[in-house]
Amino acid sequence: MVRIRGGTLTARAAILALTLGTVALALALPLKIYLAQGAQIAGLAAQNRAAAAKVAALRAQAHAWTTPGYVEQQARNRLHFVLPGETTYLVLGGPVGGSGASGVTPRQPPASTRPWYGQLWQTVVAAGSPPRAVRTGHGR
Repeated sequence: MVRIRGGTLTARAAILALTLGTVALALALPLKIYLAQGAQIAGLAAQNRAAAAKVAALRAQAHAWTTPGYVEQQARNRLHFVLPGETTYLVLGGPVGGSGASGVTPRQPPASTRPWYGQLWQTVVAAGSPPRAVRTGHGR
């Protein structure tokens, strides 16, 4: 028999310790999987809430498109439509004297904010311009 601090380690105690260790090892993997699945469920619930919010925003936007005033506003802003009898002015380029004196060219707005016909014209201009000369380093 083995002595441990005043007591003895019996065969029953060794078997009990071995059994408890085996049960702990047997439960460790399922517990790990359970906790991982709980975290995965929480992540999916957050994705679900975000998707529900996006659906609500898209429904509100779809409802806005059913009102004639919103459609008219979008046609004016995006397509530059005007009502008969109205005069519209579209400023092309930057401020007067801004690009020539300082040598800085006016910044183009991003392609997504320009009207569709402006984007189309930019592609026509780019297609019609000659290709840039490439220097190879061999001088004549």
